[in-house]
Amino acid sequence: MLMNEIFDSTVQVDWSQFDESTMVGKFVVDDEDYKIRIEAGTYEFKEKIYKIANIGFLKSNGEIYDTNLTGNNKNSAKVLGAVINGVASKIHEYELDAIIFIAADHAEKRMKIYNWIARKFNKGSFPKIVENVKLPSGGMLTVLMGKHMPNEVWDDFKEFLIKRKKFQ
Repeated sequence: MLMNEIFDSTVQVDWSQFDESTMVGKFVVDDEDYKIRIEAGTYEFKEKIYKIANIGFLKSNGEIYDTNLTGNNKNSAKVLGAVINGVASKIHEYELDAIIFIAADHAEKRMKIYNWIARKFNKGSFPKIVENVKLPSGGMLTVLMGKHMPNEVWDDFKEFLIKRKKFQ
């Protein structure tokens, strides 16, 4: 995979509001349909509310979108570029304190991709990263914590994420 190919990806991502808290971006690479989801939420800790978002992406499998997409397409660099550039074009609209990447199934394979994407955002506003947190369901998550989110929040925040059903 060439880094330039990933970051120079010019795939058009068409964004729409799915519900009150979720944006969906759809795009096509080599006649295959994909979807990016940004699910926004909040987390309260010691009377302060933090804004968070879960990032996910899926590949169309005929009638449904499937999470099993790791390494099974012929142009993964272009797909990753579309995801990274698509998320980067929208994420600033949320003024987030944390970004979450969760793999509910195929966790080991998906987390390699999610961690790689998370590291691309691991600077500036999101200097802290915690990778490969195991969930009771067998899934895993990686979290980027914003520069305004204190370190002492992490343990309670991790428990909150593990228990939160919407993201698992």
